[in-house]
Amino acid sequence: LLDSAEVHFGRAADQDSTFIEALVNLGTVWDDRDERARDRTGRVEAQTVAERWYLTALDQDPTDQKARCNLGGLYLAVGRLDEAERHFQAAIDITAGAHYRAWYNVGLVRLQRGDTEGGCAALRRAVEENPGYGLARDAVAEGCSP
Repeated sequence: LLDSAEVHFGRAADQDSTFIEALVNLGTVWDDRDERARDRTGRVEAQTVAERWYLTALDQDPTDQKARCNLGGLYLAVGRLDEAERHFQAAIDITAGAHYRAWYNVGLVRLQRGDTEGGCAALRRAVEENPGYGLARDAVAEGCSP
């Protein structure tokens, strides 16, 4: 399915290079390939291609929240925490603070850095923005005292 998705999104991007959703989805296809890669070489290749598609989307539209969050997620997964937080924070800024998934991911970044207070504050903000977001609620319940 990933190959088919890549072909269709690639065609869409070829027909309209400003079609941001196709560019972001191409990044997502390669993100998925990263998760399925069996060796380090395959993972690095997939990460590199995913990053390129997300950056291409952001070149077209720096305010695209999905591209920002997906790129932040990629950077978080590979330990590039400063870059991850920068992209998550940009998504938050674009939405005037109302991006609950970005707040959740900022929380994860800060916790990975050892900043429990900052991480828990961001996780709580994610819950405030969307009380139904179970990942953030569970993270607060598991690791953040009231």
